Amino acid sequence: MLPLSNCDVYIDRKDGSLITGHEKTVLRTRLPTKKMRKYLLRKQGWASSAYGRVNWDMYGRASGSVSAQERAFVVKSCTNWLPAGRRVLKYGNKHGHCRYCRDYEDYDHMFHCHTRNEWRETFCKELDTTLKEWQILADLRTAIVMGL
Repeated sequence: MLPLSNCDVYIDRKDGSLITGHEKTVLRTRLPTKKMRKYLLRKQGWASSAYGRVNWDMYGRASGSVSAQERAFVVKSCTNWLPAGRRVLKYGNKHGHCRYCRDYEDYDHMFHCHTRNEWRETFCKELDTTLKEWQILADLRTAIVMGL
């Protein structure tokens, strides 16, 4: 590829091609992406191939369509960082018990506590509605909602 005469700087790809447009976006996203990949592989204990199986474009669109608070809830839920059990001891709950039924609270208990059936039904209906809006296949939608 011949360099353009009116361009002073080029970004070279591994395949030898040059990036000639959207340079700011490339510079802003490429290095953090490599660092994030390295971090996720280490933090999650993933094999290198696992990272490649994630549809990151879809993840970006999905996470961009929710509020920061909703995104934080999902990330904390997926990584077992929601305040439950021993974790709530840091926030003033002296025993790690459910404040509604007094049973020991773990992540599963948060969604299955018998005192929170109404909340759970509402949550599952809203989640299913959102997944339908995102056009998630019915079988996957059912697996997600029933897996809670």
